[in-house]
Amino acid sequence: GGLIMMCAALLALIAANSAIAPQYESVIHWPITLGFTAPLHLWVNDVGMVLFFLMIGMELKRELTEGVLVDKRQVILPLVAALGGMIMPAILFLAINHGIDAHQTGWAIPSATDIAFAVAILLLAAKNAPPALKIMLLALAIFDDLGAILIIALFYSHGIALLPLALASVAIGALALLQRKHCTKLWPYMLLGIGLCAALHQAGVHATIGGAITGLLIPMRHHSDE
Repeated sequence: GGLIMMCAALLALIAANSAIAPQYESVIHWPITLGFTAPLHLWVNDVGMVLFFLMIGMELKRELTEGVLVDKRQVILPLVAALGGMIMPAILFLAINHGIDAHQTGWAIPSATDIAFAVAILLLAAKNAPPALKIMLLALAIFDDLGAILIIALFYSHGIALLPLALASVAIGALALLQRKHCTKLWPYMLLGIGLCAALHQAGVHATIGGAITGLLIPMRHHSDE
């Protein structure tokens, strides 16, 4: 999977910077109908990435309950790393672009980590890396994504829609209630997760956070539960 991702990214870079760039641009805007119609790039960014962060949230939940992150002191390192990974690139960007008014609003661009590529590179370059390294990277992904969403909401949003945000809060509360009641059926979590992502999207918050929250709230199932 990591190799496919890297090859696809390389081909996309070549296509976007070649004579076929107009055709490539038209392809990523092709309307795709799967229940509703949206451009191809939106299916990738808003649906594919939600599923990706759902899996990250579930794996992180496993590590928090019975893995390397059971000791909450282990969470401090990825949290600090995520903060440093957002703050320092923004400071460097502003320092390099000091005095260039047209560039001042771009400080948030380098503060974001493309965690999908980070995980792919880790799996390709260090197949025998200790599991704790991958888990730390996944935890960093969650914190980094939360930070990026907060940055967009606070500095780049043109307004948050309160009603969809309230509905998202209700969905999160319902997910937490299901977990508290030890519901181990998957379909209620998936239905609420879809509603949560849709509400967050309508509220002006990226839906990937809904995938991560849903993954974190799905309870662990042990073999004795099967």
